[in-house]
Amino acid sequence: MKSRVQPSVELFRGAIGLVIAMVLLLSAPSFGAPCDRCGQADCEYMVGVNLAGAEFAPRNLPGVEGKNYGWPTAQGLDYWKSKGIRLIRLPFTWERLQPTLQADFDPAYFDGLKRSVKLIADRDMLVILDLHNYAKYRGNAIGSEQVPMAAFADVWGRLAETFKNDPHVYGFGLMNEPGMCDWLAASQLAIDAIRKSDTNTRIYVANDYPGWAASHAKGDLATWAEGKLRIPEPKLLRDPSNKIRWELHMYMDHDASGTYRKTYEEEAARKDGPGVRVSPELGVQRAKPFVEWLKKHKAKGLIGEYSVPAGADIDPRWMVCLNNTLKYFDANCLPSTYWAGGEYWTRGSITVIGPNGWKVGSPQEGEDRPQLIEMLKYTRNKDKTAP
Repeated sequence: MKSRVQPSVELFRGAIGLVIAMVLLLSAPSFGAPCDRCGQADCEYMVGVNLAGAEFAPRNLPGVEGKNYGWPTAQGLDYWKSKGIRLIRLPFTWERLQPTLQADFDPAYFDGLKRSVKLIADRDMLVILDLHNYAKYRGNAIGSEQVPMAAFADVWGRLAETFKNDPHVYGFGLMNEPGMCDWLAASQLAIDAIRKSDTNTRIYVANDYPGWAASHAKGDLATWAEGKLRIPEPKLLRDPSNKIRWELHMYMDHDASGTYRKTYEEEAARKDGPGVRVSPELGVQRAKPFVEWLKKHKAKGLIGEYSVPAGADIDPRWMVCLNNTLKYFDANCLPSTYWAGGEYWTRGSITVIGPNGWKVGSPQEGEDRPQLIEMLKYTRNKDKTAP
């Protein structure tokens, strides 16, 4: 039997319910609200990771999956999701995907790519598809007689047609570290091909400068960057959707190669080669001209690769350098994807942060790598939803 409640009591309960609802609303994550750092409602800041593997053994073509190369696994992606990492940059190889230029994709390799994207989407994670070819195909540069620019446009037109309706495909990375070619013209053709079928997905254009030179930059850093970047001004590329994103790679050894052949102490003391000596602020010095260039042109960017070495016998001062770099990315809302994770590395590799990063039998096996511990201080990824 329904009890009879006095009107005043019902009004009181209604008021209490309204207060509770307001409290819950105000305390819930405010998706789409202006970022408290940059003030933009469409802030793209995230800390992500490259899941390397599908681009391995580029001289062994087509190669054998599971032996020469491999795709992310469900178990590996569960690991990254459990750490709060949402953004994945996924490298893959043009020759394996498309054995003959301007022809159909290889069914097995293409299935591996699509399967990887689905695994990422199933976990509500985001992926940037990275064509990891250095502006070459079978050793020949884009724009050469062997690799006409139309072939580069063709591969991206086909990829866009496949992934255009997947909201978890966060972006198309046109080319990893493009080498000697007319990169401006090649990029424009690829953008035009993508936009024929996909008007929404971000397009990442690699626009590196020599990191060691950035260490010395002084004065107007945006102007300095314009003199060093492959594409000095964003307006040189046209995108009707206005979703071009600019990508820079940077490493912390003296020549910005990411090879880390010397110890921290040796890097700090060396007098040979380009660049300044390693220091706690080196990552900030190398990123700052790019950040100032983005600000000047009101453009958005990504640090697509960066790393430092770590391990039981490696100088912990590298972690200070990494922390300062990540803090700078965070303060400027600059998203990044660390190089690298993935299950196909040799355990103990000094820059790898995946679950197989520590040597078998080492005291640290099973623990998070030091680089990941630093990264997780700056993720803020819990506030992101799929676009």
